[in-house]
Amino acid sequence: MFQIQKDRECKERETKNYGNKYSFTIKLLLIALNVIYLIFCYIQIKSLFAKINLEESFNYAYYARSGFFQLMTVSLINFVVILISSKLNSNKEKVIKALNILLVVFTIIIVLSSMYRMNMYEMEYGLTYLRVFVYIILITELIVFVPLTIYIIKDNFRFIKWGLAITLTVYCIINFANLEKIIVTKNINRNPEEKDIDYGYISKIASADSYGILKDKLGEELNLKDELDVTRILSKIISNKKELSWQEFNISTWKMSKDEAILKELQEKEADLRDKIKKEQERNEKIERFNSNVIYKEVINENEQYIVQQVDKVMGTAVWSITKVTDNGRAYKALGNIEVTTPSKIEFFENGLGFLEKPTSIYCEKSELLVTHDSGKTFEKVNFPEGTFTLSDPNGETWSNCYDYFYLPTKELDGTLTVLVSGGDEGGYNEGKTRAKYISRDNGYTWEFVSEVYKESI
Repeated sequence: MFQIQKDRECKERETKNYGNKYSFTIKLLLIALNVIYLIFCYIQIKSLFAKINLEESFNYAYYARSGFFQLMTVSLINFVVILISSKLNSNKEKVIKALNILLVVFTIIIVLSSMYRMNMYEMEYGLTYLRVFVYIILITELIVFVPLTIYIIKDNFRFIKWGLAITLTVYCIINFANLEKIIVTKNINRNPEEKDIDYGYISKIASADSYGILKDKLGEELNLKDELDVTRILSKIISNKKELSWQEFNISTWKMSKDEAILKELQEKEADLRDKIKKEQERNEKIERFNSNVIYKEVINENEQYIVQQVDKVMGTAVWSITKVTDNGRAYKALGNIEVTTPSKIEFFENGLGFLEKPTSIYCEKSELLVTHDSGKTFEKVNFPEGTFTLSDPNGETWSNCYDYFYLPTKELDGTLTVLVSGGDEGGYNEGKTRAKYISRDNGYTWEFVSEVYKESI
């Protein structure tokens, strides 16, 4: 008995000496790690959690994914360090316990940071089985830190038992949870205008478990492409259904079996949607080709719009095609073609009124102003009356030589039209400092000279 007691005391002294031997090393390691993590966590909280905007050129999805695995590795290393340092703390030093608890706090921040990064990645690319398992691992790790903290404080606490119990509980929950439905629901409810929906992945994993949510989605208002993708996936799920034995009974499959009769309806709907999408693509291509040559577009109201296209161009002249659009953009009517000088300009007003500023040469020395009252079917030259020289001596110049470049008119609040006339690019009379001003009170049928105005006041 004395020998047994003596051996026990020797072992206790050896253990104590063993603990004393590594105590300084453990403290130094824990202090170094805590200082490093303190700096790291400060950076994480300031930049990542504060959602500081990243540059557009920065691939933050790659940053989130790679950062997640790095932080995950660090958290597991910390987990091992805490267990080993607590095991070697045979003298139950409070300093080592405090440093371990501080390390737990920093590790929790790292895990939360890792979870946030994975969330960034998921928001960009959607949810998958692998990303769900990542979330589960991180949440499990956070829960395990509770008994780990108790283990650091209480020496006789059975951490392994609690850790194993938590892990098994999470494993059972995963097996009973309908992960497929969670993934599909999360993905198809993404805003298609902001993020693309990966219907290819959904089709790959979809089964009877997600049939209900996809069927409900089909009842919502979708664009043709999304409606086709959902219809195609539903048809695939029903087509791949197999007869199950009583041992393989599945509630989701049993519910879906009631809708087997709609398979033909879905297939017909799929074919109809493909045809609609094809026609829409052809229509969009036609509109794109149409718009590629548009040089002018004016929306007067929902029943009066004008589109002018350049259909031909050669040696300083061009041919314009005028189209009137009605019925809120659904009805197009070609009104005819007109040959113009390349620098020409056109503008339409309400009730078919329009004007064409048509230079007589490509150098814009002189121009004619043409008017249409039938939406561009026919144009006629506007004849303006000559005014009176009032600002300086014309030096023998005639009115038609001084003011011979007519600009497009503007419409005033009272409905009158105003046209300004200059001497063209050459300037001419009064060194180009004045304009002749004309107005029309009857929608361009007749015009009257008002005055000469200084260019600075225009």
